[in-house]
Amino acid sequence: MEKRDLYRKYLHYGEPDFLSDDSFQEWAFNPNPENELFWTEMEQLFPEKKDTIQKALYTLRLIRFKEHIPDEQQVDAAFANHIDSLKKAGLLDYSTSATQPPRQLWYNIRKIAATFIGLLLLSGLYLLLKTREHETIVKTDFGETKQLVLPDGSQVELNANSSIRYEKEWKKGRKREIWLEGEALFKVVHINQDSLNVRPEEYFVVRTAGLKVTVLGTVFDVRQRREVTEVVLQKGKVKVSFDRKHLADLILTPGKRIVYSNQNVKEDLVETQNYTAWKEKKLLLINPTIKEIAQYLEDNFGKKIITSDSALNNKMIAGPIPISSLNDALFVISTVSNVDVIRRDSSTILLKRR
Repeated sequence: MEKRDLYRKYLHYGEPDFLSDDSFQEWAFNPNPENELFWTEMEQLFPEKKDTIQKALYTLRLIRFKEHIPDEQQVDAAFANHIDSLKKAGLLDYSTSATQPPRQLWYNIRKIAATFIGLLLLSGLYLLLKTREHETIVKTDFGETKQLVLPDGSQVELNANSSIRYEKEWKKGRKREIWLEGEALFKVVHINQDSLNVRPEEYFVVRTAGLKVTVLGTVFDVRQRREVTEVVLQKGKVKVSFDRKHLADLILTPGKRIVYSNQNVKEDLVETQNYTAWKEKKLLLINPTIKEIAQYLEDNFGKKIITSDSALNNKMIAGPIPISSLNDALFVISTVSNVDVIRRDSSTILLKRR
């Protein structure tokens, strides 16, 4: 398997997937120049995965705790201080006839504590991986979309190169939660038809990088790509909450969009059909540049698209672009912008002026 195919394998991975992957574990526990280079390139080529990779790496490397071993003088002094304190408090009558010398007792206590900490960390990792048995994970490949029905009857349309996960069973009295990477359109079934008096256990919550969307009634699109998250409300009402506590919650009404990036939030009015056009295999952006279109196609079809000069990046294309296939989109770009489409290899495409 070529390296680019290996990279493609990891594009749909969430944190639990990385934690259980043999190659990822090898990098976490036994780093070497080869695997360091591989995962560094992975983060550079797909920066939207960097946060997930680093979180999983941090979790695994917690297991590789380092045991601090004090020298003999430190051991004797520390143990003597503890014994003296206990004697003064009348809690210990220590004599030289004890069956175990102080130093050996201290070393054994330290070893037991270190072993116990290690077991706790391993147990925590086991429980994290164990939760996958109770979750449903749905992923789409490049150029693929999927429709699915959630346990409560709510509908999800999942765009290309995206994934969601949720508990297999949604029990009564517990809020419904979804974790999203990529882009999806949600049509939510309401447990309580009175949107003004929805109880916390009736919430429908979508979590993504840096924020969560709490549904109060509704059809909405969530897109999370390249460390930018967009929420567009088509119908009903949603509340958007941020991981950064200094950012206030926002209530969206139909036609509104929020864009969250680098801890900054922008709110504006948009034509909502532009943000759900991908369902009809069309790309509708407002005065998009070739660079913006290329980034969208990269995210959805998994190919690297580069241009021959920076001026071409800023050229705008008006009108809808078909995205039923990458070839359809490239044909329109080529025709409208008078550029040649050159396939350098199976993963890289060059747009060059004629």
